[in-house]
Formats: sequence, structure tokens, C-alpha cells
Amino acid sequence: VYPTVSEEPGPNADHKITPELSSVALYQASRYSSLCRVYAPVYKQVTEPALLAGKLTKANMAIAYRDVLSAWNDYIKHYNKGRGFVLIGHSQGAWHLQTLIRNRIEGRRIARQLVSAVVLGGNVTVRKGSDTDGSFRHVRACRTPGQIGCVFAFSTFNEQPPADAVFGRYTGDRRGLEVLCTNPADLRRDRERPLDSIMPTAPFAPGTLIAAGISVLGFTPPHATTTYIESHRLFRGRCVDSGGADVLLVHSVGGTPVLTPSPQASWGLHLLDMNVALGDL
Repeated sequence: VYPTVSEEPGPNADHKITPELSSVALYQASRYSSLCRVYAPVYKQVTEPALLAGKLTKANMAIAYRDVLSAWNDYIKHYNKGRGFVLIGHSQGAWHLQTLIRNRIEGRRIARQLVSAVVLGGNVTVRKGSDTDGSFRHVRACRTPGQIGCVFAFSTFNEQPPADAVFGRYTGDRRGLEVLCTNPADLRRDRERPLDSIMPTAPFAPGTLIAAGISVLGFTPPHATTTYIESHRLFRGRCVDSGGADVLLVHSVGGTPVLTPSPQASWGLHLLDMNVALGDL
């Protein structure tokens, strides 16, 4: 379930497959097709214009979620056929998947088929000192490589998150919660480890807001004739509590440029969440 990328006018997108939707599928989901059968439904997400104009409402999010739920029901009815499944989502998509897991998966028979949930940039919460009892009642944080039925979650920064950080800080009214961070490069011990980054060689849909945001990061993959570039030592990272925010803190290695947070410091490296450790995921 992809993040906020639609530039359609109005608060909710339609079902057109626009260039930014195709690009985000290539960037975030298509590499999983080497291991999985990938389903990436188009949904009536809250659009970038609505988000930037501050017109995000609960009603608009409900429209988007109902579309995600409809896609999930269609997948289970017609395509799943009893197989294990992995849920993948980022940013707005991560929020919708959290709702789906709470309302339609955990505590039900279908939960036996959950292999894992990759829910990035969505501020998944847990009770401090625990791997659950926050966003989810039963789905636990992934802490070992062989664990199933668990959740991966993190938001990426390369400097201490500012006081107004959008990601990594819990701002709700339930006491004792913190934002979950799982380091996919070292689930068991969370040491600082090299991250296995994967990026498409094709640029993100030119002329779009996301393409502009990526350009601000200051990272241009080298030219290659392959569909993807995979790099094992561009960045190193580990989960830290930095300035009261729980984030995957990364730093550039060797000649890798030090990236600029985009679209602003409060977002960190949100636009790279899915790709900075895609090989590890």
C-alpha cells in the first residue's frame, strides 16, 4: 500500500494509474517480486495537494481506508488461496495497514497466514520495554530472522531528529508508549551494521513533487544498464533513541554523499525509508 504520491486534484485520488503511482511501485514494491507474487492495488488515497494544503480530514482518510479494505477483501477472496502473505506499506500506506491489521487480521484465523508486515514511516508504537501493546495487541516486533507473524517498522534520519520531527516521536495521549524501530540489518542485537540499499536506475516520474523531493536529498545513483542498483556499504545504521525520537539513524560511508533531509528537517530521510535497507528487508 503505497505512500502519499498522487497529484490528482481534490482531497482523494481516483483509480487512474498515473506516472507517480507506477514509479512508486517500481521503487518500493517491485523488487519483492523476486521472492513473492506482488499485489499493489490502486486506492483512493488522500492526495499530495490535499496534504500540502492542510486539508487532510478523518473523512478523507476513511475513504482511502475503505478502498484499501476493499482491495484486501478482494485479494483474500480471489487470489490468496490460503498462502502466507506479507503486508508492505509506507507513510500513508503504513497508516492504512495498521488499521487493517488491528481490525481485520490480528485475533482472527487469518493471522496464522501473516508472514510479516513491513510498515515503514508510519509511527508504529509499542509499550516501552515491550514488543507489542501499542499499535497492535498481538502482532509483535520482528526481533529474529526466523520470526513470523511480526512487524518491521522504522523511520530513517541521518541526524538527531528536531523537536518537531514528524516521524519517530509518539505524540498521542496514551502513557508509556514509544515509536517502534527494528533494524533490518541486525534484528537480534541491533548493532550498527552496513545496510543493503536497492534503488531503481530509472528516475522517479520526472516533474512530480516526489521527484523534486528526491532531488533535494542530494543522492544520484551511478549509471547502470540494469533495472536496479544494489549497494551493500553506502550507509550504516542502527536504531537509537535520539533526542526523544526512536529512529533508524544512518550515516554515509566512504564516498557516499551526506544526504539532506527532504522535504524538510522534520521529515528526515523519509523518502528513502523503503530503499535504504530494501535488500535487508
